[in-house]
Amino acid sequence: MKITQHLQHRKMDLRKYPTTVVVDEVKNIASFVFYRYDGAFIGFQRYNPNKDKISKNSGKYFTVAAQGSFAYWGVEQSLKKGEILYIVEGVFKAVRLHNKGLNAIAVLCNNPKGLRNQILLWGKMYLFTVAFCDGDAPGRKLAKYTDRKILMRESEYLDEITEERLDHYLEIFQKPQNNNNTIDKK
Repeated sequence: MKITQHLQHRKMDLRKYPTTVVVDEVKNIASFVFYRYDGAFIGFQRYNPNKDKISKNSGKYFTVAAQGSFAYWGVEQSLKKGEILYIVEGVFKAVRLHNKGLNAIAVLCNNPKGLRNQILLWGKMYLFTVAFCDGDAPGRKLAKYTDRKILMRESEYLDEITEERLDHYLEIFQKPQNNNNTIDKK
């Protein structure tokens, strides 16, 4: 499958990301470009869907960030200040929320200890921050650094669930009795 088709299959509409996704059809890879809120370039992540994510050093994801900078993606689609900011692990997870018109930033890891201060800063810019966590142990690490969290069921992954399931999680979170802290496995 060609990279453009693959990205579409992963729910990414390239028209929404004219400056943050670069596609190389010849090498069949995509690069996700990272910018800070002030517009400064801070790095990129190269994505090769033909490589294995599981095997060490396979080259499926290759991330480069400027020295002293933390890599995160989705700033350009998350400029609605005063609203909720969802924080997720990866680009395709952020895309799922962008497709719903929501602010979402991918921190490209599940244990963003070094990003703690950045997440605190985001908490001042937005109504509050919400970790939208995969249903596995690594996904739950992310929840330690945000105001609120959505914890999905075991073996559920934000970038793989159906639209109906995603809507279900977002609906539950919007209920007044739930939106003050945690949504867990509903």
